[in-house]
Amino acid sequence: MKHGGGNVEVWGCVSRLGMCPLMRIQGIMEKFQNEDILENTMRPYARNSLGRFIFQQDNDPKHRSKHIQNWFSRLHVTLLDWPSQSPDLNIIEGLWAELKLRLVGRNARNADEKFSQIEEEWKKIPLSFIQTLLDSMPRRFQAVIDVKGFATKLRLGSIDVVVITDFETTKEVFGKDAFMGRPPDSPFELGRETIEIGAINGMPWKHQRRFSLHMLRDLGFGKTRMEELIKVSYLFELLT
Repeated sequence: MKHGGGNVEVWGCVSRLGMCPLMRIQGIMEKFQNEDILENTMRPYARNSLGRFIFQQDNDPKHRSKHIQNWFSRLHVTLLDWPSQSPDLNIIEGLWAELKLRLVGRNARNADEKFSQIEEEWKKIPLSFIQTLLDSMPRRFQAVIDVKGFATKLRLGSIDVVVITDFETTKEVFGKDAFMGRPPDSPFELGRETIEIGAINGMPWKHQRRFSLHMLRDLGFGKTRMEELIKVSYLFELLT
């Protein structure tokens, strides 16, 4: 989470009975830190609160690594199948959106103070908000089914969003000038680091994008090759 005070990355999970303790991620989240959180935070919370449970996570490479999959198998934790190219229909996305809104305008002197603020607001989110998100899930899933996986409008917390679920639509949308840069009415604050490196919009952003693409092409990174590299990198993460 990036707000005044620095960049703080956190991990949390949610169930129909509430939320687990929020964990602060130290450095870059990798498979061993992920395993430690699953072992010492997620599993005790789920067993004490729910008893039997099914765990859901997205398809981030660190979640799908062989190391983490072996952990689930060894501890007999049942995983919910999640499509490889799916929109973020996990209710925790709504919680993250709500948490960010609660932090708007709260500056901190350093990352430690920012984590304390995040943890404080996390604990304040009422169970009724989680229930509202849960009640919305049948409608959300049906909306995606009705459009056969293409774009659909959803609501994450108090924010209206459009979810795009296929490559062709994504390419078409981000090729239009109307979608350049950041929305003018974004509810999130830009971190100081982001502003310092040039948080630009409009035509300057378009020129910067064109220049970057030309430089990548001149260096030999054509579109086909870049996509192949991304696939190879993702496969490597899964294997390790």
